[in-house]
Amino acid sequence: MNNIIEKILEEYKRNGVIVLEATSLSTDVPDIADLISRQVVINTNSKYSTQLPFRLAHELMHIIHGNQNTHRMVAYHNYDISNPHEIKANKEAVEFLFNMYSSENNELNWISFMNMYGVPSFMENKVKFLIENMIK
Repeated sequence: MNNIIEKILEEYKRNGVIVLEATSLSTDVPDIADLISRQVVINTNSKYSTQLPFRLAHELMHIIHGNQNTHRMVAYHNYDISNPHEIKANKEAVEFLFNMYSSENNELNWISFMNMYGVPSFMENKVKFLIENMIK
């Protein structure tokens, strides 16, 4: 997983986004992206630690593709799946991660992809749909 994290962090650097690690937050505190300052705070104690690649990609997508005039800060809540900004960031994160995955794997398997990149289970149908359409 370290190789995956390193590649995502390279993308942060390429896009001029700063990552700050918060090491003393409660497990329930979400990751936060500040769209104006282009900074992301990642909660290293998150109860979603297995989803770190997805969380990093999700926050990066907020900054790269977000509307800076809409909200200054956005926070990732695993359960906030009806918010249009979160839906967009989730989709873009899956696409970004799948491009990484497909460039390194000959056999494309949605289960392996989700497990390797920490994609949450509520994204299963979207992952299947995206993969089917991206492969065509």
